[in-house]
Amino acid sequence: VLGLSCQTYRIYPCAEIAKRVKAANPEIIIVIGGPHTTAYPLETLGLPGVDYVVEGDGDTSLKLLLDALAAGDEKKLKAVPGLIYREFSGREFSGVVRNPVSNSPDLNAIPIPNRDLLDMKDYYTAADGSSEVITMISSRGCPFKCVYCDVLEKQYRYRSAKNVVDEMEHISKKYNDPVVHIFDDTYNLTKKRVMEISEEIIRRGVKVKWTTRARVSPFDDEMVSLMAQSGLKRAHFGVESGSPLSLQKIKKGVRVEHIVKAFELCKKYGVESLAYFIIGFDWETKKELKETVKFIGQISPDFIMANMLHPLAKTAVYEDLIKNGVFKKDYWLEHAIKPVPEFRLPPH
Repeated sequence: VLGLSCQTYRIYPCAEIAKRVKAANPEIIIVIGGPHTTAYPLETLGLPGVDYVVEGDGDTSLKLLLDALAAGDEKKLKAVPGLIYREFSGREFSGVVRNPVSNSPDLNAIPIPNRDLLDMKDYYTAADGSSEVITMISSRGCPFKCVYCDVLEKQYRYRSAKNVVDEMEHISKKYNDPVVHIFDDTYNLTKKRVMEISEEIIRRGVKVKWTTRARVSPFDDEMVSLMAQSGLKRAHFGVESGSPLSLQKIKKGVRVEHIVKAFELCKKYGVESLAYFIIGFDWETKKELKETVKFIGQISPDFIMANMLHPLAKTAVYEDLIKNGVFKKDYWLEHAIKPVPEFRLPPH
């Protein structure tokens, strides 16, 4: 069995791997999961070489699927949450089965990943030098509705502070001076949870350097002080723009003063900062772009990642372009059905 996790903007290489593997060895069963299957579940099953699709959380579902395949019991497939597959009556195709999705509310029940199968020396970032960077996830989903974001899981679920720190401690003991990157969609949704995790790290005496992706609000003096004490090395913020107009239109729920304060606090407590920016929203003029450039100088982040806006599938920005007639058809849907190399949206 070959399992592939995929995001929509990477569907072409994912589809090519599935097609070529199946051509090389038709006996291999191919399963695709990941965010793409939430956006385009049935289209994914239609890709050449794909046998099964897992929609939603795959932690338990993949295990149940493997058990059913190992037992050769097709009836067990109906009990696999989020599984999508073709059903046959003898040799005759009888239809597509799409089991209900059942995302796990208890993320604490998922064991710590076995990273022995990976050479962690292959995982690093320019910002962290020669340190091995070990990623982990402390929560899933994001309830916010930023117009450019393709995170479709809006139910926010999180692990307990003890459970999170258990994994951080495991990593700190297993690897030589690692940097743990908490790769959540939104790490600091609530101050209470952030404080509990940092307090648990300090109470247990876990010596760990960690980084995370966070919102500029909530992000106050008390929180940052404790995060720094617990080993926070760098915070990654989705700033996106320095224009008040753009911040309002992207529906991020933050204002300029929130951003300024967050970067001031990072400097105050010796925490590195990384700022993400997006350039090219339809309403932007030279005025908004100049405001953003000036703003970068004002907040002075340690690292910057600036990107041109790329309207992703299922985002509000993309849907508006279709609704307003800028795009004459759903190009992402076409690409999901028949992926092509070097896919580009038309100029807009």
